[in-house]
Amino acid sequence: MARELVRNGKDARALADLVDDMLRQLGASSSEPAAPRRNVAIKASLFERCIDLCRSGAQPALDSRVRTVHHLSCTGGTLIAKCLAAMPNTLVLNEINPLSRMLDKPEAPDFAPTDLAALVRMGDRGTSDELLIDMFLGQLALLRDRVTLEGRRLLLRDHSHSQFLYYDEPEPEHGLLAVVRRRFPTISLITVRDPIDSFLSMRTLGWVIFQPGSLDEYCRRYHLFLAAHKGLPVFRYEDFLATPAAMMQRMCEHLELPFNDLFEYTFDAFRFSGDSGRGGAKIAPRPRREVPPELVAEAWSSLNYLNLCQRLGYTPITQGQQPQ
Repeated sequence: MARELVRNGKDARALADLVDDMLRQLGASSSEPAAPRRNVAIKASLFERCIDLCRSGAQPALDSRVRTVHHLSCTGGTLIAKCLAAMPNTLVLNEINPLSRMLDKPEAPDFAPTDLAALVRMGDRGTSDELLIDMFLGQLALLRDRVTLEGRRLLLRDHSHSQFLYYDEPEPEHGLLAVVRRRFPTISLITVRDPIDSFLSMRTLGWVIFQPGSLDEYCRRYHLFLAAHKGLPVFRYEDFLATPAAMMQRMCEHLELPFNDLFEYTFDAFRFSGDSGRGGAKIAPRPRREVPPELVAEAWSSLNYLNLCQRLGYTPITQGQQPQ
């Protein structure tokens, strides 16, 4: 109904009256248990903000820029993406990489009726990267224009694993940011995590398939990832866990997204692929996985690891170190 009011050109007063009525209905359920009442209070706060905006008659300028967020696997990216998706009028597309071949299986192709790029690859083994990029940008332009007209903002979460941690050699060219920048103005950032923790998580999940499967090789690839996104602001996952609201507000300020200070209550409603962590609806630091002594020894013999710690502001692991 609210969409119809907007579509038919009705004034903000009518929309405010509609939301007022919805708010009264929410308030009528005060006999519910404590947990549902908290949800009602959260919804009420959001509706009250909506009412204030409607009554102000504000007409926000359309924002056609494309936001992008970049990180490697097992660095907390899915949690951060969910929190960004909880921001008002923000559409997050999760794990995007227009040239990823991770799911290509020429001898046993998967059913993919809605994936035009996959179907082109199946039908034409010789298709070019440039054609796939043009197809991706054409579809993205259509989506970006529609989202912009609806007063929303489009954010793409990169699937950097496809480029830097899957193939025999990293493929930094034609990364998501470089491709999107061909056609659209962008606002972007990087998120990182202590490389010992992200490497341990990848080993636990069986995702270390590059060769050699060492911490040193992982950190070499991490350096290439950072170089491919040179100049972007870097946000540390550990800082986000320690002060979620403050760090999320900083990310939103950089990405020029509206900030919803209730995101910690709503982020877990989103379901995204790549949710490989330890789960839970509470954002807080957790104990580090046990670091095997041989990995500690390997860390101290790796210049790529030591330089990466210095570059990102982390303290190198020491024997017996198990920080929260």
